[in-house]
Amino acid sequence: ARWALDSVYGVETPHRGPVCTGMDIDGKTITLTFDTGGRGLATRDGEPPNGFAIGSASGGWVWARTSRLEGDTVVLTVKWMTDAAKVRYAWDNNPDWANLCDEDGLPARPFRTVGPVPIGGE
Repeated sequence: ARWALDSVYGVETPHRGPVCTGMDIDGKTITLTFDTGGRGLATRDGEPPNGFAIGSASGGWVWARTSRLEGDTVVLTVKWMTDAAKVRYAWDNNPDWANLCDEDGLPARPFRTVGPVPIGGE
């Protein structure tokens, strides 16, 4: 409905949630950058960001256990993996535990990364 108001009827209203635009891995810290349309990141329940899985270069996946918001980024900390290489967000049939949104409450799009480039944006 918001997309139609903005795109079809010319009523300016936010109509898409945050989109992941990049990833940086520095040791055991992964920083994900988001395009928020200037509305900032938030979570729908006030809890730390949830719904992120971290993949190793060798192919295994673990759920991120520690995450935080910093401006337009989400910072994930990897505890037990030494070769983190990729991230998935809300990558499930019904990801009700994924809570990342913008300040207007519009949910972040599900995505997966291959190297530093996210797949699944616009």
